[in-house]
Amino acid sequence: MSRHAHTITAFAYRIQGSGGQGACIAVQSVLQEHGLCGYTQWVSTEWQFECLSDLEMEQISDLLGDLSQRFKVTVMFSPSLKFGPSVPTGAGLKGAGLSGANLSNTDLHQVDLSQANLAESVLVGANLRQAVLAGADLSGADLSEADLSEADLREANLSAARLDRSVMSRADLSRAILTQAVLDDADLDGAIVTQEQLADARSLRDCSCGRVAIAPNSQ
Repeated sequence: MSRHAHTITAFAYRIQGSGGQGACIAVQSVLQEHGLCGYTQWVSTEWQFECLSDLEMEQISDLLGDLSQRFKVTVMFSPSLKFGPSVPTGAGLKGAGLSGANLSNTDLHQVDLSQANLAESVLVGANLRQAVLAGADLSGADLSEADLSEADLREANLSAARLDRSVMSRADLSRAILTQAVLDDADLDGAIVTQEQLADARSLRDCSCGRVAIAPNSQ
């Protein structure tokens, strides 16, 4: 597996403001081009949401400009990163540092997380369909019940990861590390993976892997 040449630090923020739905949408539309915006919480006309971005706090304030004063926007570091069910499709977080992040049940459909550090992260039930995870570090991550169908997992490190009841149909696992991974009840139909890779897994109980597309062995 190739080593990470460069890592982007991703910051977790809690964004608060007032002005109702229109104000919240205006702020999110600016920020979502630079990361992921999580589920919004409402209290009357006031709102708050989580934001994961590679921008520093000062850069976010500069980016929001007049919106900050108009909608009384407050930006603070989030004490715990936990996203809700809706984030922009196709967002890019290539090389992001997300070790230990809680992204359970998050829609990460087609998101570019290649070379990202997701070690020990929690992605239970996450939608990672067609996501790009090539070269990502997912060691020790909990991906149980996640949808990884058609995901790009080439050279990903999935050692000791929990993938029980996950869907990886037609995923590309070429040269991915599956050492000590748990694949109980996983759906690997049509996935690109070698028998040698599967042999390294800790458990394959009731795994649907009878129709895998065997990848060529690579050094």
